[in-house]
Amino acid sequence: MARPLGWECGICTVSGSVSRTCSRCGEAGTQTLPKLGHSWKETGSTTPTCTAPGSAKSACSRCGETKTEALSPLGHAWRETGSTAPTCTAAGVLYQSCSRCGEATTAPIPALGGEHAWTETGRTDAACTAPGSASFSCSRCSAAKTEALPALDHDWRETGRKNPTCLTAGFVDYACSRCSLERTEAIPQLAGDHAWTETAHTDPTCTAPGSVSYVCSRCSETKTDTLPALDHAWSETGRTDATCTDPGSIQYACSRCDFARSEKIPALGSAHIWEETARVEPTEDASGSVSYTQYLEEHADEWDEW
Repeated sequence: MARPLGWECGICTVSGSVSRTCSRCGEAGTQTLPKLGHSWKETGSTTPTCTAPGSAKSACSRCGETKTEALSPLGHAWRETGSTAPTCTAAGVLYQSCSRCGEATTAPIPALGGEHAWTETGRTDAACTAPGSASFSCSRCSAAKTEALPALDHDWRETGRKNPTCLTAGFVDYACSRCSLERTEAIPQLAGDHAWTETAHTDPTCTAPGSVSYVCSRCSETKTDTLPALDHAWSETGRTDATCTDPGSIQYACSRCDFARSEKIPALGSAHIWEETARVEPTEDASGSVSYTQYLEEHADEWDEW
């Protein structure tokens, strides 16, 4: 477009003017032209980061003036990457990273406050020699804990006993009421020999043995000794001599008891041996007779044996 006569262009920062003359009357005038202002075009830039500023360089397309503008830091664009939940007594942690620069940071999560409300969740019972454990979790938070349960030790119960004597050791047997373990403890013997004291005495008779009972004054062991039967002490109390045809007998009585017995003496023989002792000769008017007595002389040895 053609500029009229008397036109004077203004620059970007200074006003211009236009001079005019009337073609009919010749009157002249001047018109002010406003400043154009710069027409900026970017010529280069430095990109800002999350924490560092950038810059933008521009030049005016009309006057060639240049400028540089600072670009403010962008600031982090945080996003959550994980967390540790808070408990009743301990704060949690929020983990974040910037989606633009990758920088990581953490932020505390306040504790819930108050004491844990523990609930048992598992248990391993303790044994006599091995500890156990009890597991708990908090019903208010995610906290958990495990407490050790001490070993119980054995619960010994006596199951048997043999008391010691003066000559032999004793022992005590034990078994644990909680497990299957058993043990035995020795009890030393009391002395080298018993100290016997008589506690009872039963005299023997002719046919029955007697006894003597003793107790040891040190160890309470007892014993009983047998006293043998005495057998009868026979004394002859009477006699009936045997004949040739009839047996005899001997009577005895025991001098220690009331028992009596009799022994048979066999007959001397089966027929008498007669010896004439008197004779009466017969007459015409009367019969005669012969008298005999038993002769025992030849059986004297047999009597001695009886």
